[in-house]
Amino acid sequence: CFINDTNMKAIAVVVCLLLVSCLRAEVVFVSEIVRHGARQPGQIFNFTVDPADNFSDSKELTEPGLRQHYLIGQEIRYRYVVPNNLTQVDFYSTDSSRTYDSGAGHLSGLYPAEICTQTLNESQQKHAVPSLEIDDKEEIIKELGEKALPKCFNLKPIKSEFETIDYINHFEASDCKAYIKIRSEAKDSEEYQAIIKPFVDYLDPRLHELTKWKKIFSVDDINNLCSYISIADFHKKKLVFEYNQTDIEYCTKLVSSKVYYNANGDERLWKLGSKPFFENLLKSFDNVIAGGEKKLELAFSHDYMLSILLNGFGVQFDDFIPFAATLFFELHRTGSEFYVRTLYLDKPLLFGDCTEEYCEYSKFKNYMLAIHPAGDIRELCESWKDAVFTPTKNVLMKPNGSSESGKAGEGLWSLFENTDFLTLLKFLLFAVIFMVIGYALAKARQRKRLDLQQREAFFAGLLKHQKLYQDQEEIIPLSSGKHIKM
Repeated sequence: CFINDTNMKAIAVVVCLLLVSCLRAEVVFVSEIVRHGARQPGQIFNFTVDPADNFSDSKELTEPGLRQHYLIGQEIRYRYVVPNNLTQVDFYSTDSSRTYDSGAGHLSGLYPAEICTQTLNESQQKHAVPSLEIDDKEEIIKELGEKALPKCFNLKPIKSEFETIDYINHFEASDCKAYIKIRSEAKDSEEYQAIIKPFVDYLDPRLHELTKWKKIFSVDDINNLCSYISIADFHKKKLVFEYNQTDIEYCTKLVSSKVYYNANGDERLWKLGSKPFFENLLKSFDNVIAGGEKKLELAFSHDYMLSILLNGFGVQFDDFIPFAATLFFELHRTGSEFYVRTLYLDKPLLFGDCTEEYCEYSKFKNYMLAIHPAGDIRELCESWKDAVFTPTKNVLMKPNGSSESGKAGEGLWSLFENTDFLTLLKFLLFAVIFMVIGYALAKARQRKRLDLQQREAFFAGLLKHQKLYQDQEEIIPLSSGKHIKM
């Protein structure tokens, strides 16, 4: 062996163990909750230059929205092992056509047509005929062969039940009396009126100027007009008036201010609203750790729900949630240890006791249990009592990824001291060769990736009209008790 220095051998052993550990680490369970894709405005105005180019169906999913979810499904298929066994997957949607349609697009990417999972055996092919006179029946059956559908569209069940689903994935639309009361108080509060005042003061005269309307605008009118203009801008529709980027930015800020009365204007909003989701998530994690077979949970939801969950980490999160925004929870296993990795808009989140990208599951679980109220959610919704809560002070990650709380790397770094340059160079060569071999083995197990330009275009699309992550690090530390400065 060309490594004969004692220190270098020790370093080589450490690196080998770390690399082997990484190779053996596996994602054993994934939970995703995602906002529906791009949709039509809630209120449709006659503002397009070409009337035929205008929107037609209020709040329904659009073709770009469908494409967004197809690409997410494709990416999930690439990143993770996606089971065909329906006992290992669960798909949930709120009771809304735009979330159902988003789910259909999602699953089309997850289970692409070229991989046919719905087939008939020979006996089933003979009996799968309705009691109806069908022209060219035999020819059609022959052409279909074993496929249930000609394009092999892989249908999967998407569940939606108010009692079990809406409390978890659509809490702001639930019948929780305490949440409804607190939200109403927050919306009518002086604090909320102060938040929206600068946006309304700018938008009110500006929208009168653009529309040429004489009517007095309410805040709801301004919100509806802003929604239409912003969504028209997203879909590149030419309008009869010319707006500017400042108009879009103020509209976005006004819309995102609604998070105040839905999620964080009162801490009880996020404590109630995120409790069922995180309880269900911890239950899923515990079942997998105990040997359960579940591999994947996907939920198709709305922007307010994601706002509630992001505030549900025990911090204040006010930013606009873009179409098709994703929130992933990955459960990783390394040997007998389990770790949770949380990704929002494909960037790792740090919060509370989880000060590293891969958070020990025990820390994640204990933190979530500590910041959310105990007891049954329906009892809490009937009679809520104030609870004092101060989030655990977060240890912010420095740009290089090290923590301010200590010098964990000093012990390992000491091995490099007094090592001559040539020996160090040999070690680095050895480490690079080992990593290349590991990388090649890992790539051999992966499926063909989506075209790079297509992937980049998709993730760029998620951030359209947003400047939330410009000039930021890849890891987002959620600062406890104050606004997140993106």
